[in-house]
Amino acid sequence: MASKKTTFKLNTRDKSKQLSFVDVEYLGSGAYSCEIHVDSSGFMCKREFGFDNDEYFLTKIRDLSKAHQGEAELTDLQADSFIRFKPYPDNQILVVGYIVEHTNVTQSIEFAFVVDASCIKKFITSFEKMVRANI
Repeated sequence: MASKKTTFKLNTRDKSKQLSFVDVEYLGSGAYSCEIHVDSSGFMCKREFGFDNDEYFLTKIRDLSKAHQGEAELTDLQADSFIRFKPYPDNQILVVGYIVEHTNVTQSIEFAFVVDASCIKKFITSFEKMVRANI
């Protein structure tokens, strides 16, 4: 039986800054596959992205949201791409990432944008529901 796919995104107050995890599929043993969509003020990409540090990431992003310290990172299973969340002044969160596509010509995008810390709460809830559904 195919696993249920889900989509969730980091809601921001600026439509030109978006991060979405589309068609997230649980692969088993804590690993997931999805397509990541990034729009950082015109720097955009859509790429396959796999990760397996779900529980660790969930703990770290919760800590970041509550205490506004530390950082949380999702690292691609290929270990060449990542999305990182870090504290930023004025109760904001800095979202940074580096996405690589290996084809006959390697391409990459590096991006960063800031979101209000209140925007991260729904993202955490959606991520947690996905993780809990696969335990």
